[in-house]
Amino acid sequence: MVNSMKRIITLGVILVQGIGASAQTNKTVSDKEGNVYKTVTIGTQTWMAENLKSTQFNDGTAISMLKDFSAWSSPMGKPAYCWYKNDQVNFGNLYGALYNWYVVDASTNGNKNVCPVSWHVPTNDDWKTLKGNLIDTIAGNQLKEAGTTHWTAPNEGASNSTGFTALPGGVRTDNGVFKEVGLSCFWWSATEFDMQTSWYWFLTTFSKGMGRSNYEGRKSGMYIRCIKD
Repeated sequence: MVNSMKRIITLGVILVQGIGASAQTNKTVSDKEGNVYKTVTIGTQTWMAENLKSTQFNDGTAISMLKDFSAWSSPMGKPAYCWYKNDQVNFGNLYGALYNWYVVDASTNGNKNVCPVSWHVPTNDDWKTLKGNLIDTIAGNQLKEAGTTHWTAPNEGASNSTGFTALPGGVRTDNGVFKEVGLSCFWWSATEFDMQTSWYWFLTTFSKGMGRSNYEGRKSGMYIRCIKD
């Protein structure tokens, strides 16, 4: 009986370690506009469990909304946001807002923060830490909402075992095109790669893993998941 108990306890430890010692906090955080977000703790990090929807920085400064394709794709270097397909009701309320990287960059946003007070846009290292708390080969599946209610098939193996609840909100390319809703999600990091590009992280329905790239330009519209300071 004692040996059986030891095996059960050992198995329990392995299972907890296998999902990155994830634990739901059942807490929330609000942004400047009063939007309320669920949060989740994964390892030592506390993340929003939803994408940001704020249309202003946390000091109350408004962020420009750019709907037009030409306005979005023109050389700008200024913070802007939009909703997928410019449709807040059907897309924005579920997936959050799409932001260009100028919203994130202190040199273009006036040293402002789009996340709630005591929260920030995750750095590349923050994202690496998140991935390091997961099982590398199935990190994406541990973060993605399970099933095909929002994700297009296959989304095979997605379990959302972390409570991160990643949804496939797609992306707005730097030439203003909306694409890949249902297939993928993209999040900015606050870290530059070079003078033209910055790191972002993504998940797709076709992969169990978690990807990182700097291919899309800074005018691209991606989502933001804030992390607690």
